[in-house]
Amino acid sequence: MGCGILIVYLKYTTLSRLFLMTLLDLHLNVKMPSGMSWSPDSMSLAYQISGSTGSDLRLYSLEAYTDCLLLANIPPFRLYRELPEIRWLPGGRQLLVKIGRGYQCVDDKGAQGVESVDVPEDAELAQLSPDLQTVCFLREGDLWLQSVPKGEPRRLTSGEGLLTADWQLFGRLRQWPQWSPDSIRIAYTSPMDQGTMVRIVDLNGVMTDITPPEDMWA
Repeated sequence: MGCGILIVYLKYTTLSRLFLMTLLDLHLNVKMPSGMSWSPDSMSLAYQISGSTGSDLRLYSLEAYTDCLLLANIPPFRLYRELPEIRWLPGGRQLLVKIGRGYQCVDDKGAQGVESVDVPEDAELAQLSPDLQTVCFLREGDLWLQSVPKGEPRRLTSGEGLLTADWQLFGRLRQWPQWSPDSIRIAYTSPMDQGTMVRIVDLNGVMTDITPPEDMWA
């Protein structure tokens, strides 16, 4: 009896602390580093600091020893559904930063360009290719592609069932599709009857299974 009371007490004490921490975070708007990216010449570091009410994108120069604000009040990213993403464009003068389901272009002085890509409302786990020409995302249980800046979404796989079952949602960040360095293939985990399998698909939809059925992971 006493042990049960102690467990309940600890449980609700932990929940109370989390609740109070959340309220304090909302009140103080505490921000912590959430993403960073080096410039191509390694002389500048773009970094994002995030809190419960949103994020700021900042730039630190190793040459001038300055720290400046590039973009303020970026909307909060959805926990377990999105990750901050900062990508430098060729030339090292402009960056793409993830804002909601799209990407905003900003230069190293803070001037904003046009929004580079805006994926569909029901897209999940969006990610730009290394060459910055295509964004992939999960939608309706499959992998989709969309050309930058304003291409039409097209389905790449069929009948995969990605993120369609409740048990998949807890490990969604581990299911983030991974682009190959040459931007022509995508690796991802595909749900099977008894677990998951690693698959590779190219931009034409040609599929390769790299994990034998007997070695499927539960």
